[in-house]
Amino acid sequence: MNKTELIDIISAKTGFTKVIIKNIIEAFISSVKDTLCKGERISLIGFITLFVVERNARNAINPRTKVKIYIPKKKVVKVKIGTELNNLINK
Repeated sequence: MNKTELIDIISAKTGFTKVIIKNIIEAFISSVKDTLCKGERISLIGFITLFVVERNARNAINPRTKVKIYIPKKKVVKVKIGTELNNLINK
């Protein structure tokens, strides 16, 4: 599902116009980005938790060329699925 399909589905379920739903989704995405950029956690209980962790720098080997490379430390977003969603998926 892409953003357009999500807008269509929510619009059909709620009766709100697609323009209103698009604005809400864009505001949600913007809020999530801002929160994660601050390093804060987002928890939607029973659904999903998003949080930022920092990966340490490390040395690795390119599997194609066998050349050693250095991978600098960086921040990544981790996702933890909520129990309710996990139970629904695994029914």
